[in-house]
Amino acid sequence: MSGATGKEQALLQNIEKLHSTELGAARIKRNLGLADGDVVEWCREKIMNDGAAIERRGKNWYVQIEGIHPHGKRRQRHNYYRT
Repeated sequence: MSGATGKEQALLQNIEKLHSTELGAARIKRNLGLADGDVVEWCREKIMNDGAAIERRGKNWYVQIEGIHPHGKRRQRHNYYRT
C-alpha cells in the first residue's frame, strides 16, 4: 500500500499477527455474508489491497474498501468493517 501512514505501516508490517476468536470469525462471516473459509485470510487480503483506507480507533482497526458494508450488504460506496 503506497502512501501509508506510520500507523497503517505498523498494521501492514504485522499483518501475519492478525487473528480472531472463533466467535469473532463467525460474527465477521455472518455480518459480511461470507461462505465457509478462512475469514482471517480474507481480511488480510482486503487490508493489503491498494485501495484500502486504514484507520485505528482505540484498540480497533477499521478498513474502508469499495463495496463492503459491515452488515453483509454489498453497496457501491465505501464503508467500514471491523477487524
